[in-house]
Amino acid sequence: MADPGAQPVRKPSPFTSDEIDAIVAYVASLGAGPDIPNVDITIGDLARGGELFRTNCAACHGAAAGGGALSYGRNAPELYQASPIEIGEAIRSGPGPMPIFDDTQLNSGEINDVARYVTALQTDGDPGGFGLGRIGPVPEGLVAWILGLGSILVITRLIERSSR
Repeated sequence: MADPGAQPVRKPSPFTSDEIDAIVAYVASLGAGPDIPNVDITIGDLARGGELFRTNCAACHGAAAGGGALSYGRNAPELYQASPIEIGEAIRSGPGPMPIFDDTQLNSGEINDVARYVTALQTDGDPGGFGLGRIGPVPEGLVAWILGLGSILVITRLIERSSR
């Protein structure tokens, strides 16, 4: 990014695989950095991952991982395209304003759980019906109430007119 303070935007890489390998080799030659976590969603617990996500991640990324607003005009990104490894790396390295979660806060098994949950959000769609862009249960419930009450008022007016 030309401006380190700018909001990152996910887009296709301008580099080829060979160029990426060369960049990784160069950065690795500069010194040791944090290890890339070994993330395995097949052993992750989906329900526990949901609890951990809601406790540690949903405040910024939203209840359904759709992203959210942060301070200073920044945004927490949506996670619908993040791979399990990217999720684990973000948890351990805390890019940008994201906090770093060490082993005392989220151990490797819990990272597997969170990654499995986010992956499930990416693939499960909206089994309960139309999800309204997964904006969360409260706004979606409000829309349901408004539509429900609006329908009742329209039906009431139609019954009133037909009884005249």
